[in-house]
Amino acid sequence: MTRYMDIHRQVEGLTADAAAGAHARDLEVQGKYWANYLKYWFDEGSGTRPLLILPSKGLGSSRRIRLNQYVPPPSGLKPAALWGTEERLRDLFGEGIASLRTTKQDFIFRYRSASHWLDHFGTYYGPMVTTLKALDATRQEQFSREVISLLESYNRAKDGTLTVSSEYLEAVAIRR
Repeated sequence: MTRYMDIHRQVEGLTADAAAGAHARDLEVQGKYWANYLKYWFDEGSGTRPLLILPSKGLGSSRRIRLNQYVPPPSGLKPAALWGTEERLRDLFGEGIASLRTTKQDFIFRYRSASHWLDHFGTYYGPMVTTLKALDATRQEQFSREVISLLESYNRAKDGTLTVSSEYLEAVAIRR
């Protein structure tokens, strides 16, 4: 099973207590973002906080986790990522459907590079556009580096292009 390490380096003013508190908050919300925070460490000398994370839904989940680290979702609003679960679809459609059939599928993203993917999603994908607009130039650069690094960690291409698989839920609902 795939695991990845999310490393926060040189976090100014971070203490052991604050890192423990941040991990406790991660554990509280991990289910909302399809993540499983397995372990964290903290090096007070360098201000580094690595997290060992088991993403349960591939790249899509990891991308959402990173977006939410920079710009939290509005209070009381359920994340759009939950559309990717049969439970949430049944909740949304309620009694308005006679049947719902779902199938997990994989979509293969193919772009000229990880930077090209970020340019495209930063222009056309609402949550990414919103995140980038909410950040100052320094945080935009930091966010962009993290996204590109994440994409490259999932990249299957060996020729400088980007080929990344991401799971999604195909749904067919029949109205009543």
